[in-house]
Amino acid sequence: MPAIVVIWVVRVLKTLSAGVLLYVAFWVTLFFVGFFGLLAFLTFDDSDEGPVAEFQSEKLFPDHHSPTNSHDSKFD
Repeated sequence: MPAIVVIWVVRVLKTLSAGVLLYVAFWVTLFFVGFFGLLAFLTFDDSDEGPVAEFQSEKLFPDHHSPTNSHDSKFD
């Protein structure tokens, strides 16, 4: 066989094997993403039994016109 034919056969085989590898990797990845997405969807619990996050608005946003804060220097 001439050397040029062997080189082209090797290149074609490498290209085909890379294409098959990428094709299989795509479908395997799609399968796992779908499987874990479906698993997360089925195990999701939408109950509102947990505590509601609360904050004390007077500590975060004090009223500087109130009598308790009227002489505070940080509101001058």
